[in-house]
Amino acid sequence: MEPFITAAQLKKKYIAYGHFYCLKFSEKIVYPCRSVLDIILREAELPIDEPYIKRKPNAVFIMMNPGSSAPIETKSCDIRSNESLNDFKWTLVEAKPDITQYQVMRIMDKKEWCHIRVINLSDIREPNSDKLFKIIKDLDSNCHSIFSKEREFELIEKCDRDIDAPIIGAWGISNSLAPLKELCTKSTLGNIIIGYKEKGSKDKYYHPLPKSADKQKAWVTELVKIVG
Repeated sequence: MEPFITAAQLKKKYIAYGHFYCLKFSEKIVYPCRSVLDIILREAELPIDEPYIKRKPNAVFIMMNPGSSAPIETKSCDIRSNESLNDFKWTLVEAKPDITQYQVMRIMDKKEWCHIRVINLSDIREPNSDKLFKIIKDLDSNCHSIFSKEREFELIEKCDRDIDAPIIGAWGISNSLAPLKELCTKSTLGNIIIGYKEKGSKDKYYHPLPKSADKQKAWVTELVKIVG
């Protein structure tokens, strides 16, 4: 396999922006969230304003959740409840890149894409997947997912793209994701998702960051082939 483009090279070539907020379920239950992440070729960077927001990405990736993703600058969190989710003003701030994002940047580099968008099965920012699954199981609402009925319009808006831009599944193969995967596959995107699947599976798409370096390289290689 050819050498990976390094993280240092990727940081110089691409920049990431996210929409961060806090989702309030009760007085004591508030979770940090991210609704979207845009990764952009620095040479193609545009101001973070209305025209930029409406720019159509070259591809949309669907991942499990934002993990440890965070804004570069820590500010007071915009707190939203289930009832106010549809009132979002979509504002983006620069985000700290993480190692999963580097994998997506490597696909961008191979495909010569200048703009991709990442959405998630769940917006909740929790790096420990076991903790995430417990949180989701204990909640009485799916509003943390852009694929919930309450956020149907938001999903359509954030997935606006050119007709040939692929929707790429990359959420992992855990069985604990079943309820959220079902929301996704029953959505308007359900029939057009592509990705590097576990053999024999209908909806188990490999995560971009498997544990071994060889498998990480294989993920990039296979996904480039699948996207074509």
